[in-house]
Amino acid sequence: MERDPDNRGFYRMTHVRESQSVQRAFGSPVDTASSQTPAADAPAIPVALSGLDVIEVRKALTPMSESERGRVFAYPMGTPGLVPVLDAARRGLPQLAAVYAGLGAALNVQTLAGLQAVHIALNAGQQETARSFLETPKLREALIDPNRVSLAWVSEKLAAIPAEASDADLDRVALSISGGSERILNKADQLSLYCAHLKDAADVPGILKAEGWNPESALEMRIRSLVGMVAQSGANDRGLRKALTREIAVTTEALHIERRVYVITQKADARLMRAALANEAEAILRKIDSALAAGNGELTVQLIPVNTFAHAMYMELEPCFVDGEKNYLLRFDNAGYFNGTHTQKGSKVYPIRDAVLATPEMRDLLKNLIIDVMAQRSKDAGSVEAIYEALNRWVAGVIAELGPESLDDPRKFEEPYLTQAVGNCVVANLQPSTTRRLGEYAEAFHAFEYPDVRRRRKLANSEELFDEAIERAQASAGQKRAELDAKAGLT
Repeated sequence: MERDPDNRGFYRMTHVRESQSVQRAFGSPVDTASSQTPAADAPAIPVALSGLDVIEVRKALTPMSESERGRVFAYPMGTPGLVPVLDAARRGLPQLAAVYAGLGAALNVQTLAGLQAVHIALNAGQQETARSFLETPKLREALIDPNRVSLAWVSEKLAAIPAEASDADLDRVALSISGGSERILNKADQLSLYCAHLKDAADVPGILKAEGWNPESALEMRIRSLVGMVAQSGANDRGLRKALTREIAVTTEALHIERRVYVITQKADARLMRAALANEAEAILRKIDSALAAGNGELTVQLIPVNTFAHAMYMELEPCFVDGEKNYLLRFDNAGYFNGTHTQKGSKVYPIRDAVLATPEMRDLLKNLIIDVMAQRSKDAGSVEAIYEALNRWVAGVIAELGPESLDDPRKFEEPYLTQAVGNCVVANLQPSTTRRLGEYAEAFHAFEYPDVRRRRKLANSEELFDEAIERAQASAGQKRAELDAKAGLT
């Protein structure tokens, strides 16, 4: 920054780093810079902001117009290029963030990686600051945002795809959406594992144990595949482009939830973790409330990951009719013999009557369920059982609070959903959900994605690595299957 001679007491932003890395969940860099104003349009920044004194900052900002303050609040400041609200959270200054909010700054602003003020504070080791955000009602409420990834924002990013796009061009566009790492996106072993998850699903349990599968990478790679499909066919088919844009938005929000929940569960103590997860659950519930109120069927496009570190489980709500009465299917998925019930897979489908879903009692029950399942972030085998125990507690709670008739017979719906399941936790959720949302375009997308990922894997020279991984996976999966068969008395 350099002093502006025409505005005494102000600085003019002349240079901001385009990106700054922080350590994210799986040890790869994430761009924490928000959307940046071009240097030529840089706002005049009060000198007081560099001093971070709450009283002086308020005095400096109050005389400014609303539009002037808006530009200041939206502009990355210094290192690591965070907008003022997020910078205050990183520095451990919740009172300063509250001043910004009182003068018009949005507290629900997030980084490209999807992290908000409370997550920035936790990641920086500022536990008390995170606690202040979550225990101050106005600050906590301001963090909740059920519409964090807009279709307009995704469309703007996709518009940057050049007419003759190279792999590098598509990588850049995908990373501008996902906030991920090019190193991870083109890493040989991750590309191999993603191929395995797309087609060789029976082998995934072995790969999961042997290779340490990264679900965050799966979501980043899915975004890259969707961007590739937009470049290949989206320009000539407006319906396809619209469907892919929506799918990118849903997948990006799933990725953001994954990252936020990881930070919360790894950085917060038990009480703070539950308070932060309650905010995540509240954002999900408000999305459900909005869809119910609008009656627009948008619940069919919701993909809500509630645990994706070592055990990917997604919650999805979908309208249906039972005997002519409107219901919603609440679907908690993790299909595959390796997790859940050996003979019935792991899909759990619960038909809920429209009126019941909208009740305060069901809302509270769902909130506690989401929190309980999100809190299971351990790689220990027990975390899988804990998730299904939470589901069983939820069913028991629904029956106790709302009566046994509030949930319809799930056996009416089990079989159609089980036939869509693939035998591993990541794809059992990712693939069927994408398939239903893309509808008539699903077959074309899946026909594009697998060959395209295989092509990229060959470019990464990982053919041998892939074959070795599959061989190990088959042996491990076969052994596990035999053990489960023996335990179930099927041998």
